[in-house]
Amino acid sequence: MTSEQLIDMFLLATKARNLSSRTIQAYSGDLHAFVSFLGSVQIVEVSVALLREYLSKAENNGLCSSSIRRRLATLKCFYCFLEHEGIVALSPTKRLTGRFRTPTKLPRVMSSQDVVRLLQTAYRLTRLACKGTKESNYRAKRNYLIVEILFSTGIRIDEMVKLNICDIDAEAGSFVIYGKGRKERLLFISSKEVLREVRCYLGLRSRMSLDTDALLLNRFNQRLSIYSIGKIFRYLTDRANIYKKYTPHCLRHTMATMLIDNGADLRSVQEILGHTSISTTERYITVTNKRKKEVFERFNQRNSIRLR
Repeated sequence: MTSEQLIDMFLLATKARNLSSRTIQAYSGDLHAFVSFLGSVQIVEVSVALLREYLSKAENNGLCSSSIRRRLATLKCFYCFLEHEGIVALSPTKRLTGRFRTPTKLPRVMSSQDVVRLLQTAYRLTRLACKGTKESNYRAKRNYLIVEILFSTGIRIDEMVKLNICDIDAEAGSFVIYGKGRKERLLFISSKEVLREVRCYLGLRSRMSLDTDALLLNRFNQRLSIYSIGKIFRYLTDRANIYKKYTPHCLRHTMATMLIDNGADLRSVQEILGHTSISTTERYITVTNKRKKEVFERFNQRNSIRLR
C-alpha cells in the first residue's frame, strides 16, 4: 500500500472512534506534511534517524513547541495503528529519546480586572440592544451568554458551539457537555445572576421556530461556528478597551486558575475541565505559583527594608 492509502486507512479508523472533526483534520494535515518531507521514501520505510531529522527540521524552522508536540503525538498514534495492523513490525517513534520533549507552554490567563470589564461591557450592550431590533437584541444576549458560560463553566470553545437547547436544564442550572471523544460530563451554573440570564436567553431562543436545536445561532439561523465565537470575543474585548491579545480560550484558563487559587482540589478541577490526564490540569498550579511569586515581589514589605 502507498503512504497515501495508509493515511486514508488510518483516518477512516479514527472516524470510527468518534474523534472530533478538528482532531481528524489535524491528523490529516500532520501526516500529509510528513509525507511531503519524506519525498520518495515510503512511510513503512521510515527509520528513527529520518524521524529525528524531520523533528529537527521543524525545530529549526521555528515551529512552536506545541505544534512539534502535536506532530510527534500524531506520528506516535499513526505508527501505533500500523503496528497493530501488522503493517510495520515496530513503530520508529518507540525508539525516540526524550530529546524532543519540548517545554509545556503556560496557560494564558486574563486579569480579574479585564474579566470584569469584559462581562460588564457585554452586559451593557444587552441593555442598549433592548431598544433596537429583534435581531440586534438576540445578538447582544447571545454574545453576553457566550462569555458568561465560557467563564462560569470553563468549557472548551468547540464544546460551546455543540450545545443544544436540550443539553441545558434551566431549573437545575446544569449543562450536559460532550467533550473530546464524545465523553459526557455534567457542569453547573453556580451564579444566580448568570442562571437568570441563561433562562432569559432560553426564553428568547424558544420563541424562534427553527429546524435546528442549536443553542447559539448565527445571522443565518444556523449553528454558530468556532470562528464566529472568536470574532465575537474580539469585538467585545475591543468595546471593553482591553488591548492585551486574549483569546476566548483564555476564559477557560482563567476560570481554572481562579478555582485552584481559591482552594479547589486538583481532581475536581480535572473533572470540570474534562481533562483525561491530571498532568494537563497540573499546569494551572504552575500558573498560581507564578502569581504567588509576583505577589511576594510586589507587596512584601520586607523588600523595601534596608539593613545596610
